[in-house]
Amino acid sequence: MRKAIRPRKVGRACGKIILSGNTANRFGHRALAVPVDLHITAVWDKSDITQEDLRVVWPGQKEGEVWLTTVRNIIKLIEAKTGPLSGKLTIRNTLPLGKGMGSSTAIVVALARCFLGENCKDEALAIEDIINKAHSGLDFAAIWEERPVVIQGDKYEFIELPKGLQRGVLVDTGLPTAPTSIIIGRLKERLLKEKVLMDSVETIGNCTERLLSGEDPLTVFPDHYKGLVDLGVVAPEVQSLIEKN
Repeated sequence: MRKAIRPRKVGRACGKIILSGNTANRFGHRALAVPVDLHITAVWDKSDITQEDLRVVWPGQKEGEVWLTTVRNIIKLIEAKTGPLSGKLTIRNTLPLGKGMGSSTAIVVALARCFLGENCKDEALAIEDIINKAHSGLDFAAIWEERPVVIQGDKYEFIELPKGLQRGVLVDTGLPTAPTSIIIGRLKERLLKEKVLMDSVETIGNCTERLLSGEDPLTVFPDHYKGLVDLGVVAPEVQSLIEKN
């Protein structure tokens, strides 16, 4: 018997939070990231043939703006593997966009799973390398695996979170001042002239080890925050919000 072709396929990916080691992981230190229960969901209806090419619908997003442009760039890379796609693609998100929670990586993973299947890790990572150039691999690891991970260089491992890190509250601190790759580029330029900044990098890296050893996060996070402030990567409005609370 010939199998019926499923007219509808779904791909889904979560977001992530970096708990410790952000920026320091670009300088050889370990970083810790966890998935969050907020998602990008892509639904491909192959039976919708109202036009020859793929129609993309994302409620709240306008054609020509950054997120739909990102989707179309990803689709082009997928079509290089699958050939032309048609039908209707509907995207929805509970994951906040552009808030440093891995939304662009989640879009890559969700679309790859939708069009290429669940076992497309290598293909999804190749697309991530193009869409999010100079990424550290941390976002992709936590989002693809949907498990807490510790990464060093290009290698990561799964961990069980210490008890003190198993519950938390999300606070919206606004949009990042720049993508991580740009922030890291600027930081590397400064490090050539301001060697003392490496002390802050060491502090941030050590915070990851302290958390993994089971130290109370409330004693670790202030040092991590101070390290980031000393590096100059915390926006003034975020500093103000934190200091008020």
